[in-house]
Amino acid sequence: MVRAFLRVTLLLAFSVSIVEPFYHSVDATVEFLELSNCTTEAINERCLQSSDADRYQVHLLWSRLMYSNSRSLKCYLACMYTNVEFLNHHGEFDGNMIVQENDYITLEEIQLCDDITRFIKDRCEKTFEFSYCLTHTNHTTVK
Repeated sequence: MVRAFLRVTLLLAFSVSIVEPFYHSVDATVEFLELSNCTTEAINERCLQSSDADRYQVHLLWSRLMYSNSRSLKCYLACMYTNVEFLNHHGEFDGNMIVQENDYITLEEIQLCDDITRFIKDRCEKTFEFSYCLTHTNHTTVK
């Protein structure tokens, strides 16, 4: 149940990025912030602790989609993707699950971002680049 809510939260973050351009995004809606704060607290806290991510950088990521290039934030994202089963233990993204749960992301976009990150061995770096790619894709492909 918590994983399903966390998936929704990650997908809402993608949706916010699609509707509003990077660095020019308006604050996320109150509903989004409440959902992300209430439903993901335990997993979020676990990922914060395991990655040693800066809480303010994580806040900027979720509220403004501002990606810090810090190693700890990259590992935080890998932890979150793993916990919602968007990233398996072999380092592969589950594009079908991401697309199935989000109307704004297509398999073509998943494939593009997967191709960009395919040869990145480091799990944290790979997740960071994949997430960044998804939030910066044009999203003009029609399903």
